[in-house]
Amino acid sequence: MPNKRITVEDIWKVFPNKYEAIVVASRYARELAKRKVKLDRKPVIVALEKLVRGEIQFRHKKSEGE
Repeated sequence: MPNKRITVEDIWKVFPNKYEAIVVASRYARELAKRKVKLDRKPVIVALEKLVRGEIQFRHKKSEGE
């Protein structure tokens, strides 16, 4: 999906909660940057592309009340 702009609508198709999507993508982007992975684009762009394609696995942490 290189050179295709990721829109909010693209993200909403995968995540109904846009704030949660941004948290997931930003954590993944930080991980990419920390590992110093060789990328042809910025880590946040790679993370958003993978998020929209469903390539990032995540799980919700259970809160103390659950």
